[in-house]
Amino acid sequence: FSGYAWSFSLNKYEIYAMRATDPCRPAEGGLSQTKVPTNLLLTPDKTFHSFGHQALSYYNRELSEDDQAEWYCFERFKMSLHSEKDLSRQSKIAAANGRELRIGTVFAHVLRYFRDKALDECNAEAETQIVLEDIEWVITVPAIWNNAAKQMMREAAYKAGLASESKPDRVKIALEPESASLYCKSLKHHISAGKDETA
Repeated sequence: FSGYAWSFSLNKYEIYAMRATDPCRPAEGGLSQTKVPTNLLLTPDKTFHSFGHQALSYYNRELSEDDQAEWYCFERFKMSLHSEKDLSRQSKIAAANGRELRIGTVFAHVLRYFRDKALDECNAEAETQIVLEDIEWVITVPAIWNNAAKQMMREAAYKAGLASESKPDRVKIALEPESASLYCKSLKHHISAGKDETA
């Protein structure tokens, strides 16, 4: 599963999580979720169509078998950067129908989707207009990923427009367990400070 969360610099302890719905549960009004399955659907010309529940639902329910043979549906591919031996910019990943695409391109589509969705949600909560240059992105990755996988993710972030080689500081690659640990430690200090102020 994949998702994101964000906060404003003036109040970093007020966390907003991604808002997503599951269209497969209409009786529940589309179950609200903060993470969605790591499924990506691209059209035959390799342009973005959908991500998450919607991607798999559209591929399986709306496309004929002939159409499915032409589209690109990638499922649960997040760990492909770890499992791929001799990872390089030329490395590819297979879609459900066997069609292949470069791994960096696949991840760039996902990061671009998250970029646009997160920016929209930030602006819905903000008092002033937020643009991409205002945002510092932190991409968390599994601790078992090697340096080649981390570099591939960074390059995908550049391709998705989160940052660039000339402005690399706008994106940070962080290990998932270390990020969780640092946040818990920071939150503990924040809560303790709050108790001291109200004592």
